[in-house]
Amino acid sequence: MLGQVNSMPGDIMHAGAGHYFISPLEFVSYSEDFYEAYISHTSDRPFSPAKYYLAARSLELSFKAYLLLKGISGEELENNFGHNLNIILKKCKELGISDYVGLTNEDEVSVKYLNFWYFRKGLEYFEIESLTENHQDLPNLQDLGELLSKLISGLRGPCLKEVN
Repeated sequence: MLGQVNSMPGDIMHAGAGHYFISPLEFVSYSEDFYEAYISHTSDRPFSPAKYYLAARSLELSFKAYLLLKGISGEELENNFGHNLNIILKKCKELGISDYVGLTNEDEVSVKYLNFWYFRKGLEYFEIESLTENHQDLPNLQDLGELLSKLISGLRGPCLKEVN
């Protein structure tokens, strides 16, 4: 096909249509990049949304890697799930993510509270609502880090196996 380039297994680019399929392994690799940025980020401010944003983005990419692994198309991810961590996690649970990663009730509560801020862009844009609301409902950063590590570790192998 004219304009098609294969760069990695699972990757297809159609220059004319601007379509690019990213494999589950790439999603989990990008998740790891955000996780590494999360680990290295420091701030002297009493509250910095950046670390939470990096964690949320890493979670989203890990969960979406799993959904791709289970046959959900990139188009379906975009159209049916967007950036809503709660909806994405629900589908992951329906498709058996617990076979790969042991998510606790505390993990799920952390995702729920983080999603409240992430989904409405409260970690990116500083509307008066985001500035005046209590940030104490955000999950513990150490707990988030442990969840991210667990997700990436549990999904990397299956995603790699899918490529081979």
